[in-house]
Amino acid sequence: MRHELHTYLSGRPDGAGSQELLDLLFDGRGRDNEFGALFLERLLSEDPRFEFDSERRRWRAVDDHLFSQPLDSVPFVVVDLEATGNRIDEGGITEIGAVKVIGGAEVEAFEQLVNPGRAIPPYVSKLTGINDSLVADAPRIEEVIGKFRDFAKGSVLVAHNASFDSILLNRESSRLLGGPLGCPTLCTIDIANEMIPDLERTSLDALAVHFGLDMEARHRAMADARLTAQVLQRLLDIAKERGATSIDGVLAEGEPVARRRFVLNVAQAALEALPAAAGVYRLSDEQGDALYVGRAADLRAKLVELFSVTTHASARDIKMVSEVHGIDFVQAPSELEAFLEESRQIRDYDPSTNRGGKHLPRTFFVKLVCERSRAQICAASRLLADGSLYLGPVRNRALAEESARYLSAVFDIPLGEPAIGPRARAGSRRRRRDESAVDEGCLRRAGELRDAVSRGFDALQDEIRARDTSTKIPSALHRLGRLDKQLGWVASSHCYVAVVPSVGHSKFAALVIDGRFAGSTIVRTPPDVDELRSFVRRRLSQSEAGKPETVAEADANSILATWVRTRPPEPGARILWLDPGDVDGSLAGLGDALSLDG
Repeated sequence: MRHELHTYLSGRPDGAGSQELLDLLFDGRGRDNEFGALFLERLLSEDPRFEFDSERRRWRAVDDHLFSQPLDSVPFVVVDLEATGNRIDEGGITEIGAVKVIGGAEVEAFEQLVNPGRAIPPYVSKLTGINDSLVADAPRIEEVIGKFRDFAKGSVLVAHNASFDSILLNRESSRLLGGPLGCPTLCTIDIANEMIPDLERTSLDALAVHFGLDMEARHRAMADARLTAQVLQRLLDIAKERGATSIDGVLAEGEPVARRRFVLNVAQAALEALPAAAGVYRLSDEQGDALYVGRAADLRAKLVELFSVTTHASARDIKMVSEVHGIDFVQAPSELEAFLEESRQIRDYDPSTNRGGKHLPRTFFVKLVCERSRAQICAASRLLADGSLYLGPVRNRALAEESARYLSAVFDIPLGEPAIGPRARAGSRRRRRDESAVDEGCLRRAGELRDAVSRGFDALQDEIRARDTSTKIPSALHRLGRLDKQLGWVASSHCYVAVVPSVGHSKFAALVIDGRFAGSTIVRTPPDVDELRSFVRRRLSQSEAGKPETVAEADANSILATWVRTRPPEPGARILWLDPGDVDGSLAGLGDALSLDG
């Protein structure tokens, strides 16, 4: 899209006003209002090929810019971030590493640990070596982002998977400094796809292997930034051999990575209608079929970011944006509400661009399956209402698998294949026909394991010691057992009402019975509290055995189990635990949990 706009403006020395450009961009006529002006600013202000004449209120094409300069004279700032998560909406920066490179030579470096203001997940610490104690005395991003913006000023920002690093940096710069970094951005993945189209994988490791580069000290920001800089130089060397003398020449080698359809197929009014609030959005094609469902902390900012088509967006996003004709949204102020609504819509609408399970929390269980003739233990990534025993949840697959192997060996129960991944869903578990006699001994030992687990981790330890005096109980099982002290480690026996603030002064309440999502409602008034009490009593008294479980419900089970484990997950959240043997006593505190009378 920027490529076409630059071509359009190059033929107009006097430039073009906002109305003219907005009419070109949007389906139907655009609107030269505050939103339209901000959309154009976001789309064009960081691209060195455009400039805005504030006196005449017109955009013009720039002939001499960073993308047109000789490659050996362009300053590149190659950056890598370490963060608390691998999604933009969950990533708090923990380290910035960057090198300024001109003509293939490093001329300056920037390296800084950052205190993210939140706990660093164990799996991230294991990967990067950065833990809470290492960043405890490090400055916050508020003290760092200005220094990095000064370091990067006047350069082309380069990252591997720039859709993560540059968006995260620009988001913090906009939040804290009133505007983005102001640097044009390139992604080495995009350039690699253009220069080496036959390469099967374009991960940093794969490119380093392809070019024969040293990969020592990976997964720390500075080491990865320097490795990315070497990859960039090799890619530019290929472009030079093919005759490219500037970044424009590199991008023109194939279809430019920034090239999009000239017209967006959504009306400007559709983007303007989006609230600056948290929620779930659904994008649909010309036939009304769902393309993508996602959640966002700020619906307007997220969708404007997507439709302002950044140069480093993936090929998948490029194709999707070109096909979007409709936008629908639902406000969901709480993280829990948004998670459940997103999961429901993905299952209901089956959008073509969502990838299986990527929207779900990363969580695992130890699963004990008891069927008519046999029992088995395995690791699982979904909590199904299938009568199995589920221990957890934990975020570490290796922990779940190690615990499953150990319990299988000690109790002499067969170890099953891990029920992990997109196939681990309701209704998809294959039932193996066992024509042999019922293994009474195995089923008895499985019952003994169930009984020990139900009495707590200490009872399980006693049972293990009685069976196996030679083997030390692994630390993985001890970590699982710590959940017993926090909230009960048998996720398939949890009964509770989860309450979080919703739109206005209302509350969102989700009911879980025996680890299974049993429904949700919005509570606005005291009479709604009475209705919720009746609903809880009714569901607790109903037998759900044998009732088919939808995939959306199965995913909701895992979402809620993870949400409970990470409590308190968000301000104002409450968990009211239920005792099925004393329903009235359990519900006595419901009004207080909802902060409503009645």
